[in-house]
Amino acid sequence: MLYAVKNTIKHYSEKAQHYYDLYHSVDAEKVHSDWKAFLHTTQPG
Repeated sequence: MLYAVKNTIKHYSEKAQHYYDLYHSVDAEKVHSDWKAFLHTTQPG
């Protein structure tokens, strides 16, 4: 579990500007698509 949390934090730390820019763009739906795509690549737990 701790590994997954650290991985998630690392992912968002490295991609913070990317997600911030997407969120504040007119293409906000892309943010949700990126999030869904990322979740599909992770293991629960």
